[in-house]
Amino acid sequence: MEGQNHLCEMQRYVANVAITPSTFRKLGAGFVEAAQEFLASLNLKQLANLEPSEYPKWLEDQTQALLASFPLAERWGPARKSINIFMVMASLNQFLCDEYKLGPLWLCARSATGQYCHKEVACVGKGEKSCAPRAVPDIQY
Repeated sequence: MEGQNHLCEMQRYVANVAITPSTFRKLGAGFVEAAQEFLASLNLKQLANLEPSEYPKWLEDQTQALLASFPLAERWGPARKSINIFMVMASLNQFLCDEYKLGPLWLCARSATGQYCHKEVACVGKGEKSCAPRAVPDIQY
């Protein structure tokens, strides 16, 4: 695999590994396949120049687009969950992270609830080296 083909294959691999039947417990057939296909073809190039403060809007736009491909309408939670899981895994993949400059976005992507997003994106945007949340307060990072 070379260049863009390698990135496409890597993105498909991440989508397939990230989204499994356990992601959509009890929702029935079609959700896993729809999410995997959507995420494998997601245009990550637009993230390369995206300001971290614009990520929430991008995330909502993609959530709505994924919703449209689901077999049942109005499943916003599973759609957002899928994109969050995929974005965390994509940001941890060195090939995708480097090519699409996902580093500044991983802090926002890693939180399925978005609870850390504003604070962390703000400090990463200022060029600070690390402002990762303390998931376990007693552990020093």
